[in-house]
Amino acid sequence: TTRAEIISRALHEGGVVQGMNAQGLADLGVRELDDLQREARQLGASGVLPIRVHKETEWTAPVVRHLTSAERDTIKTRLQAQGGDLLLLCAGPTETVLPVLGRLRTLCAGLIQRQSPLSQRYNFLWIVDFPLFEKEGKGILQRLRSCHHPFTAPCPEDEPLLKSDPLRVRGQHYDLVC
Repeated sequence: TTRAEIISRALHEGGVVQGMNAQGLADLGVRELDDLQREARQLGASGVLPIRVHKETEWTAPVVRHLTSAERDTIKTRLQAQGGDLLLLCAGPTETVLPVLGRLRTLCAGLIQRQSPLSQRYNFLWIVDFPLFEKEGKGILQRLRSCHHPFTAPCPEDEPLLKSDPLRVRGQHYDLVC
């Protein structure tokens, strides 16, 4: 399976491709990248696709040769990629991809802190568009549960999906992370 097939399969099966920018970690060692891969797999993902951004137009990763220029531009814009950054892409079901990227964000923050412990910065980020529901359990015991708490209202434009496709409904809640 090539790395591009992982993306194609995830999208074909109704999944998503999401990513994060680990700013300044393009020179991360192989051992640390392997640790990130291992963590992603333990959380249920098939892995992550790391892309090292050396310069604006110089990206190194096996998956890069499979990306069109439009896809690269989209990734660059959405993740605000700059030279020195490490982009981490994850493909699969939303309920797997988002927790994986959340955990990798925390691990990467620790790696950045270790690289330059004296340069503490506070970077606040609003997390929005959380799903209202997530799956819980397996097989015939599978059911939906609230992602945040049961008193969160759905986004008004998603209300028609409550009966037909409740996993696509977003809630009116947010988190602020630093």
